[in-house]
Amino acid sequence: KYDYIDPMEIVNNDRLRDQYYNCFMNTGPCVTPDAIYFKEHFPEAVVTKCKKCTEIQKTNFEKLAIWYNENRPDEWTALIKKFMEDAKKQNS
Repeated sequence: KYDYIDPMEIVNNDRLRDQYYNCFMNTGPCVTPDAIYFKEHFPEAVVTKCKKCTEIQKTNFEKLAIWYNENRPDEWTALIKKFMEDAKKQNS
């Protein structure tokens, strides 16, 4: 649905990156429809290693993982932990 979004534009823009991060971590509002969509679908993508993702989504997810691991590893760890917890809640 949102395959046209370039994740690098988001992570390279401090304001946008912080908006998305705060949305995903429930510390701020989700201000765009795509942020809401990603927040709802990222937990499953993390747990299943993007099993249902399109090729574009897999590539974009990989770009995000690489960027966060290289630039903000603590935030990436927190995101993954949160997504795993959210996925468990969705499956219970």
